[in-house]
Amino acid sequence: MVTLLNIILSLLQQLQQYVVAQLAVWARWLVLSQQQELKVGYIEIEEPEGTVITRGTKPPPRHTYMSGNETGNGHAVAGEAKTTKKSSSSSSSSSSSSLKSLESLEGRLKDHSNTAWLRLLLFGSLGLAEAYMAGEVDSPDLTTFLVVMLLAENRPATAWAKQTAYDVFFRWSVVGPALLRKAHDVATARLNAVRHYSLSNALFAAFLDGTMTYSCPLWRGDPAGGPLSTMAEVQEENSKDSLNDHHDAEDDTDTLEEAQKRKLRFVVRAARIKPTDHVLEIGGGWGSFAILAASETGCRVTTITPSEEQASLIRERVTATASLSPGQVQVLVCDYREVPPPSSSSSESSTGREGGRFDMVVSIEMLEQVGHECLTTYFRCVDRYLTAGPGGIAVFQSITMSDAHYERYLSGPDDFVRRYVFTGGELPSVAALVEGVRRGAGGRLVVEDVSSAGAHYARALRCWRRRFLDRFDGEIVP
Repeated sequence: MVTLLNIILSLLQQLQQYVVAQLAVWARWLVLSQQQELKVGYIEIEEPEGTVITRGTKPPPRHTYMSGNETGNGHAVAGEAKTTKKSSSSSSSSSSSSLKSLESLEGRLKDHSNTAWLRLLLFGSLGLAEAYMAGEVDSPDLTTFLVVMLLAENRPATAWAKQTAYDVFFRWSVVGPALLRKAHDVATARLNAVRHYSLSNALFAAFLDGTMTYSCPLWRGDPAGGPLSTMAEVQEENSKDSLNDHHDAEDDTDTLEEAQKRKLRFVVRAARIKPTDHVLEIGGGWGSFAILAASETGCRVTTITPSEEQASLIRERVTATASLSPGQVQVLVCDYREVPPPSSSSSESSTGREGGRFDMVVSIEMLEQVGHECLTTYFRCVDRYLTAGPGGIAVFQSITMSDAHYERYLSGPDDFVRRYVFTGGELPSVAALVEGVRRGAGGRLVVEDVSSAGAHYARALRCWRRRFLDRFDGEIVP
């Protein structure tokens, strides 16, 4: 009986392998039939049996194609400019060099299992990521492969990755939208915080800067630290370094810690914080804003986080900061919907503050966890917490999704970041934020300024990646 059962199980296993193999062959054909020729760059995909699939035009040998330095990745790039002086001729030269650099990109992927094609058909770019994590594919330079696939010029050729079988089913089926709808209630928000922010304080300390700031910094450019006026210089810097994983964007003149402090001071100025103010920070991280704002302005700060792990470290850091007086920074473990009224102080009557409200509200990269359906609730809470009148100011920093892609983003299945990095996360768009303010505050909150600092993020991500890799074996794994 046992022998017969083993035979049946073996036959079922062989049948499963045969079916998967046949489906993989069909998936390979379907994916390749949908993919058009690349306009920029070149990729090679080596299959298990040795067949090589190519897309794009293979560039000539580097030494005959262009001159310049060679990066740590082994890709030839145009020689870096020796001056940052702006002129029409230098801009044209830089644009030409960048185009040549892109045309010379060669991405390579090794396919160890034909089932990777099935993942690609079903889940698109997420399937490719999961195939990589499962060891079904690998690459000597995954970054360059992805850069070629993600270039704007190649989007028509890679559009198939967005119209996967999984995507089509969930977007157009009756049950899809209901299954994709994310819960953002208080209990789920706490669970999501535990999954990410409570992993380990030591883990985040290993790759963040000394301030423990986990958000976009402002790199040097405008002396005032304003994001808009630094965009051109930052974008120029990013274009030079985007293919160089070994360049961490830090130097003696502008470190990541200095850039983060510049951003924090920019927020302090934007909120116009005074010594007599009581500030509510929604999403305290590991305390960098609360500590800097209270230390440098003399204000009081109440900072909230749903993570006990974060709150514990904030309290330790506040205690260790000699410039802070007892009670100047209060740390609460709660959801943004559960903030209690601020405790009274002797200065409230003299400042004319409305009882039970805060003078300012600050939130730095926390809105990404609120969710589209809760944006109105979020800003209704902000309206309730913030003192009425012209003195009440709220400042928010958020990663956003472009308005043009927002509806598709909301209605589509999870991407890699939402599935594996920020569980429950949902990027808002600028239009959705403004509408959330209108609906939630009923006209009592007026949007005074919207600015973009997105180009500053690429350098920060390179810094974090370099620190993470450098300290992975010695500090993170143990």
